[in-house]
Amino acid sequence: MAISVSNEISNPLPPRFWRKVIKRHGGCWVWTASRDTSGYGHFRIGGTTFRSHRLAYQETKGQIPPGKILRHTCDVRHCVNPEHLILGDHQQNCQDRIVRGRSAPVDGEKNPNRKLTATQVAEIRHRYSPGVLGETDLAKQYGISRSQVGNILRHERWKNV
Repeated sequence: MAISVSNEISNPLPPRFWRKVIKRHGGCWVWTASRDTSGYGHFRIGGTTFRSHRLAYQETKGQIPPGKILRHTCDVRHCVNPEHLILGDHQQNCQDRIVRGRSAPVDGEKNPNRKLTATQVAEIRHRYSPGVLGETDLAKQYGISRSQVGNILRHERWKNV
């Protein structure tokens, strides 16, 4: 589904837009219609599809300046409450994700794609002996790549173990 990044929308929004919103007292205004696979609401105007939170913001607070994005302070992607939307940039949005604990863990046992446990990492570091039991041997034994063993030994991965 194509998403327009244009700031050109018709004002005011058609009444059918607001019929697709459930306003929870003091909280999120939930978009109940079409959403994309990322969870953002969509709304079509004149053959063009827009993200619903952007339309709600533009109608109530004005245009979104070029180079700016909307950040959800509530972390609910299908929320269209203008009070939950603030202007920012991509870097600020990424920082929000980190501060609020929504970033996928990239290291250690919390990583959902990990192949090892902390105990196995400690074993690899303890068992490694150049010329006796090297990176290639350990990689085969633990079912990981030789380069991953090297990353573990240099503490580039599993830093807290």
